Amino acid sequence: MKIQYKLERVWEIVTDGIPNFFRNIWIFRKDLAKHRSWDYCYSLGVFKTSLIQLRKTMQNGNECRDSLNKKLIKMDRMIELLTHRIDETYIDQAEKELGPIILKEWNFEKAENGYSNLKDDETPEEKEHNKKVFARSREIDEEEMNEFLRIFKGQEDWMYQNNLDSLGLSRETSPWKEIEKADREFFDGSGISGWWY
Repeated sequence: MKIQYKLERVWEIVTDGIPNFFRNIWIFRKDLAKHRSWDYCYSLGVFKTSLIQLRKTMQNGNECRDSLNKKLIKMDRMIELLTHRIDETYIDQAEKELGPIILKEWNFEKAENGYSNLKDDETPEEKEHNKKVFARSREIDEEEMNEFLRIFKGQEDWMYQNNLDSLGLSRETSPWKEIEKADREFFDGSGISGWWY
């Protein structure tokens, strides 16, 4: 029995484990080549690639299209949010809303001690505009991180119960079809623990 178990285990490694290992190296090759241990964005790149693969698998699955499409939309949004964080596009997004940051050439002036000082050529209006753009970029960063975490976590059970309460339904007394319909309509596709094939 022990010998048979060991042979089955070796056979599983040869037929499934090794091919899967090389397939994963190919899928994650770009992330592996770029990965560094000093910044979490490299880990997010691996996570993003993994989500892209999961999405490809799920879109061809057998799950009911109503719930699957909601999940795919949330996955697309999570991939987009990861791209923004990895590429650090928050200032670009703020500039699209408020206008570009006003940049000027660096000018230096001689100081009394023989050194040079950087000359401040920005007008008060330019400083205020740049300050608003940077503040908005930080807001976008925080908003997107909160959205990412909401999608990752998903809807809480109490949210479903509140939805049923607002519709006047009860899990104990209402017909199952009405409960199921209300839950299906209320479900928004979030919650990474439900994303599997």
